[in-house]
Amino acid sequence: MRLVALRANHTTNRYTAKDFFVAALPALFGGGKRALGTIGFVLGGEGGGAWSVDLAAGTVKAGSAHGALVIGLSADDFARLLSGTLDVPAAMQDGRFTHEGDASLFFTLSEFLKGSTS
Repeated sequence: MRLVALRANHTTNRYTAKDFFVAALPALFGGGKRALGTIGFVLGGEGGGAWSVDLAAGTVKAGSAHGALVIGLSADDFARLLSGTLDVPAAMQDGRFTHEGDASLFFTLSEFLKGSTS
C-alpha cells in the first residue's frame, strides 16, 4: 500500500510513520474520506509511537493506541508497509507484525487507502 500523498524522506527515500499520521491521513480526512472502524497503531523503535485512528470520525490521536484492531510493528517495518515492500505474512510469522482485535479492519483500512495508493 504505497501512498502517493506522502513525500519520501529525502535521505532514506521512504515514508515515515509521522508522514502517515500527521500528513497523509489528515489530508484524506480533510477531503471527506471516511470508513467505519477504529484502529490503533503501536510502532516501536526510532520514529515510532502510538496512534489511534477513527476512520468514521476522521480523527488521528497521538499518544494512545486504542481501537477495534490494534496493530504492532516497528516504525521501520511500518515504513516498508507504506511503501509496499513489507512481506506481511512473513513479518507475522516472524513475530514482527502483531495484531489484536477485529482482523476484518485490515481490509477496511486497505479499501480506505485505495485511490491514495499506487
